Amino acid sequence: MSSTTNINTIPIELLIRICSFVRDDSKNGQESIAQSRLVSQRFRDAASKFLITEVSVRLSSESFARFESICAHPIFSKGVQKVHILLSFYEAELANDKLRYMEEANARLLRHWETLERGSSYKRRYGISRELFRWLGQIAWGRSSDVQQLIRGEDLQTPPTPIQRLFLKTYDIYKARFDDQESLRKDNAHIDRLVHAVSSLPRLKSLNMDDVHGQKMIIRETKLTKLGALHLTVEDFADTGYDRNVLQHFDSAIRPSGWCGSFKTNGTHYHGISTIPPLEMLGELCSQLGNQAVRPKHIRISLKPPPDMRLLTMSSAQQENMKLLVSRASTLTFRFDFFSRPHDLHENPRDEMMALCSITKPFFSAPELEFLDIYFVEYPNRATPTVSLSEILPLDKSWPRLETLWLQYQPMNIDELRDVVNKHRSTVRDFKLPCPWFLQGSVHDALRTIRGFESLESVTMTFPKGSYFIGTGTLDFKWPQDEIKSYLLKETDVFPLEDELMYIR
Repeated sequence: MSSTTNINTIPIELLIRICSFVRDDSKNGQESIAQSRLVSQRFRDAASKFLITEVSVRLSSESFARFESICAHPIFSKGVQKVHILLSFYEAELANDKLRYMEEANARLLRHWETLERGSSYKRRYGISRELFRWLGQIAWGRSSDVQQLIRGEDLQTPPTPIQRLFLKTYDIYKARFDDQESLRKDNAHIDRLVHAVSSLPRLKSLNMDDVHGQKMIIRETKLTKLGALHLTVEDFADTGYDRNVLQHFDSAIRPSGWCGSFKTNGTHYHGISTIPPLEMLGELCSQLGNQAVRPKHIRISLKPPPDMRLLTMSSAQQENMKLLVSRASTLTFRFDFFSRPHDLHENPRDEMMALCSITKPFFSAPELEFLDIYFVEYPNRATPTVSLSEILPLDKSWPRLETLWLQYQPMNIDELRDVVNKHRSTVRDFKLPCPWFLQGSVHDALRTIRGFESLESVTMTFPKGSYFIGTGTLDFKWPQDEIKSYLLKETDVFPLEDELMYIR
C-alpha cells in the first residue's frame, strides 16, 4: 500500500469483499476476527485485479470522480464486469421552490408513516416506539404548527424549533445536491465523462440503468440505494438534538426522484407541475456508448414514465447507435413501470407510447439475443392499448438463438403472436405471457398459437384481456391454469377451455 493510500481511499467494493471474509458466522466468526494474521491474509488475497467486479455511479460529482478513478486504475479497471448507472435525480421544481419542497418533504413523511402503519415487517425494520410513531403522525398529517409554518412560508420564530431546523437543513442539503448535479450536467459534460470511463473497461459484460426511486419513496435497501449518503447523519443535525433513531424517518427528504417525479411534481391536475428527468442519460448516453464500441453482453433498463413521455423520443441517429450498443447482447431486459403514473395520466396516448417504442424497438434489435424480457408494469390500466407488439418490438427480424421470451403486459394481435411463435418455435424453451391484451382474436386462438412452440419446458399465460371478449382474466372467467399449462406443454391434447368463456360473476 503506497504512502498516499489508506483504508479511507480503498473503493467500498474492495472493503465490502474483504470484510465478508471476517463476518461473524460459523465459518469466520469471532475467532477469525481475532486472528490478525488471517485478516491480513484476507487483505492480501482480496487485493486481486479481478476483485471489483461491479461498480455503481450516480449523478453527483463525488460519485463520478470515484467511478472515473476506478475505471482509470491500472488494476481495478481490469476486473470490472458490471456497471450500474443510477438515473434518479434531484428536481429543479423542488430545489428552486422552498415552499414546494416543504410540501413534498411532508408528503414523503406521510407515505412513510402510512407504510409504517400498514406494514408490520416495515415497522419492525425501524423498531419504532408508540410515542415516536404518534409524533411522526402529528407532523405527517399536518397537525404540527411548526412544520405548517414552513409550508405556508410564514415568518419563523427566532430561533427556529428543532423540527423546523431539521426541515430547513434537509432543504439545504437537497438544494446543494441539485446544484452539484446541474454543474455536473452542464453542456452534457457528464455524458462524455461516463462514455470515456465505461469504454475504458476491458472486461465489461453487463450494463444496468435504473432510476431506483419510485414516486412512493418507499424503497428496499440495496447496494444501489445505499450508494451516495442518502441518510441523515447525526453530525449534520446536531443542532436539532435528534438521534439517528428519529432522523431515519426523514431520510426520504433528501432522496432523489425516479423519472416519474414526486408527489408534487408528477404532472397531475392537482398541481400541474411536470418534472423533466435527465433524459440525456438514456437516449444520448446509449447513443454515444454504441458509437464508442461499447458492446455489453447483458443490458437492463428499468425506468418509470416521466409526466410527458413524448420527451423520451430517440432520434434516428440515436436509434442506429442503440442498435450498435446491443449488437452483441445475449440478454436484454426493459422494464417500464406504468404503475408509478398518476391516475389522470393513465390514458397513455399513442404519441407518448410511440415515443417509448422509439427506444424499445432498436433496443431489442440484437441479432444474438438469447433472453428477452420486456415488462410494461400494469399497462394498460383500463383503456384499450394504443400500440401493438409490432410497434414495440422489431418483429420484422428474428432471434435465431432466442431461448427465453418474456412478454409481460404486452398488447398484441393474434397475427403478431403467430409470427413470433413461427419464427422461434424450435428455440424458445421458456415463455411467459402474463396479462396480455389481445387487440384482435380470442384467448382460444392465443392458446392454440402458443402450442406451436416445439421445445417449451416452461410456460405461463395469466390474466388475459382483450378487445374482442369481455373480462380481465381470472377475475372474470374461469381460467384453469394447470390444465392450460399441460396443454401448452403438449402433455395433453385436451383443449382446456370451453367454446364459450365461463364467466364467474
